[in-house]
Order: sequence, then structure tokens, then C-alpha cells
Amino acid sequence: MKQIELKVLESISGDEGKGIMRIDLPFLHEIGAKDGDILAVEGRRKTFAIARMAYLGDAGLKLVRMDGIIRRNSNVGAGETVKIYKANLKLAKKVVVCPANSNVVLSVEPEVIMQPIIGRPFAQGDIFSISKEQGRDISKFFNDVFIFEIFKSRDDGVKDLSLSNVKLKVLRTYPNKEIVIDKGTELIVKKGKKELFKSRFVEYTESYMEPFEKKLNLINNIQELEKLRDKVNSTKVRISPNVIKNLNNFKFNLMRRIDKKVSNLRKKKKK
Repeated sequence: MKQIELKVLESISGDEGKGIMRIDLPFLHEIGAKDGDILAVEGRRKTFAIARMAYLGDAGLKLVRMDGIIRRNSNVGAGETVKIYKANLKLAKKVVVCPANSNVVLSVEPEVIMQPIIGRPFAQGDIFSISKEQGRDISKFFNDVFIFEIFKSRDDGVKDLSLSNVKLKVLRTYPNKEIVIDKGTELIVKKGKKELFKSRFVEYTESYMEPFEKKLNLINNIQELEKLRDKVNSTKVRISPNVIKNLNNFKFNLMRRIDKKVSNLRKKKKK
């Protein structure tokens, strides 16, 4: 897999919220990519964006321009470097989204959000928004067919009605955690707070148990696997009932996988 490291700079006004990043063509060709391809972006977290040609002023410069949302999703800041390579993602069958801000309650037809994100790549847990330009186009197009309201708490008590002002979070993606939205994708829009808090519990559990997952993939010794199982079983957190419930489910599934691997290794030994 060909990859390149580029310095991160802020995007130019007009590119925000579109899920694109700008790279000079020679650097795209270096990783076997072209304008319009989907690229993986790895900082301290992995996300995805659509490649677009750099502006003339950036020609020959080893940099990538991306908006604040892509920087947030890849967990890097302007001035840092990221690894970039061509991605091969599967089409999503179903995607669940909700407002990323717990102060926002969203009531909107899925088609309103779906229209501008067809063809866009996402990783589970990503934040995204609709660009102002796309938000205006959608509100005009769907005005007679769909009614959508965004109630955002403000200090002055005014309700702000604008889809482009709302950041959304990708809660769940099926069948993979890294996908591309397609016309056939089923988009489910959750209203807000409850779903957002649930997703945070799941994300915390997954990150907490990730080291055990990695060890399971590396160990091929029965005694070591049994030790790993004991460690998983004895793992505890004292945060909230929701986190404990998620952790117990994760532990149960992981121990089943360990038991299955032990069983397969024993069968091989008998042969």
C-alpha cells in the first residue's frame, strides 16, 4: 500500500463541510490516486475524505488542506502531519446519525440529510456537517415535500433554523465500521441526546477493551489465551450502569471468541 505524509493546513473558505481535502496532483499520483478518489487520513485517528486538486497557490507544496471537521475526525491540528493513502471502502447498507451536540434536538426527514452526503465516506464515530451551499440548495428543493426543524438552544432564546449550522455524528454503520454512503443506503436519523450518550458509552467501552482485542489476534498459545480470558473476565469499571452494561456485553463476546480460538487450537493439537 502506497502512502504519503503531508503537512496539514486549514481549508480555503468554501470547502468547509464538503468532506474534501486538497492535495497537489503529483502527490495523489504518488499513491496511485486521482481527483475524486476516496482517501484514508491517519492522524491519531483514522477517517476518510474525497481527494480534490490543490489550488494553484499550493502547487508543488507537500501539504494537504482540510477543514476543521476532517481535522477533528483524524485527531490532528493544523501544522501537524498525517498519513494519506487510497482507501477501498464498501457501500453502507444502513447508517445511523444524530446531532453531535447534546443541546440540539433534530427533527428532519432522512432524505434531507441523505441528498448531499451520497458518495461521501465515513468511519463510525465521525462528525460531519452539511455545507452552507448544500444546506441552501436542500431547503429550496425539499420545501414543499419535507418539513424540517432544528431547535438549537441559544443564550438569547432564539431558535436557529439552519441545517448547515448543525454538526451530525455517525453513530453506527453497517455492515462495516468504514463505509461509503450510496443511493441504496438506509439512513436513520435519531433526534438527539439519548442516542448521543449511548454512543459515548459504546465508544468508551470499545477503546477500553481494544488492547485485549489486539492481544487476541496475536496470541496462538492456549495457556496465554486462558490468561487473557481471566484478565478480560476480571476487568471492571465504575463509571455508570450504562458503561458497565456495555462492558459486560463486550466482555462476554470477547470471552466467547477466546474460547472458540482455544477450542480450535486443541483440535489442531489432537490431529
